[in-house]
Amino acid sequence: ASCSNETILRKMEQIKNFGNENPREALAMLDSLDVSSESEYIKNKYSLLRIRLSDKSNIMPSSDEEIKRLMDYFNARGTTAERQEAYYYAGSTYRDLQDTPRALENFFKSLDLALDYPKECDSIMLRNTYSNLTFLFYMVKDYPDALEYGLKELECCRQTKTDVVIPFMHIGAPYLDMDSLRQAEAASDSAFAHIMQSGNFHKYQESLVFLLYRYSYIDKVEKAKKCLPLIEGNTLEDGNVWLCMAFAFYYEALGKSDSAAIYCKKVLDNAKDTLYMYDAAKHLFT
Repeated sequence: ASCSNETILRKMEQIKNFGNENPREALAMLDSLDVSSESEYIKNKYSLLRIRLSDKSNIMPSSDEEIKRLMDYFNARGTTAERQEAYYYAGSTYRDLQDTPRALENFFKSLDLALDYPKECDSIMLRNTYSNLTFLFYMVKDYPDALEYGLKELECCRQTKTDVVIPFMHIGAPYLDMDSLRQAEAASDSAFAHIMQSGNFHKYQESLVFLLYRYSYIDKVEKAKKCLPLIEGNTLEDGNVWLCMAFAFYYEALGKSDSAAIYCKKVLDNAKDTLYMYDAAKHLFT
């Protein structure tokens, strides 16, 4: 039984590592494992790994029932690292269910474990916890806290020698909303420099669109122009709402009101989010 446990745990660890870059393929690999006759511990590790890979695959949870059960189990019997992971994915589950208070509560529990037991915890998960806290505080318009955790995310990325584009994008957003335009521009410049250094423009399409919007918004047209040829696709045909908003701001910054209006109308035709529709309507009116 011990040999069986070691074998299945080793396979799950391999799938977990593979899933960091290829989560959907890793989910298929996980489905091939039969844990029906395994111990309760193995079955719960399997379930937690499924939630992890589903989160990385952007598969939305339908409820919090399973993660609540796993939190209870690992909080009572798991290692510090397993408890950190269970709380982290509870936070992710509530984030996707749009329950921000519970999402924050569980991300903070995961964060406390990481900070209290640094040698036992996952530094990448700590980085991702800061990233989620930044996102959630920004979405509820708590810009000072969003900035605080964005800066911690950036520091964590530097310590783990991982990608710094996203944290630079994250800290640029609250700077912009707090009217700290010089700091917002500096953060955007750092993100753009790292994208250019990577040469992988396809990977950073979302960031490039945000940079186009941000530079246009602060009237840095020459910098916005540098983003433009790196953005893929035909925005009007694709009907991507955020792309259309970014182009609307770009053409508005150029003084081309007719072109900006075309993109705003496209947003009104395709958007389901009232916030985007409000912004588009406001720009059309002005």
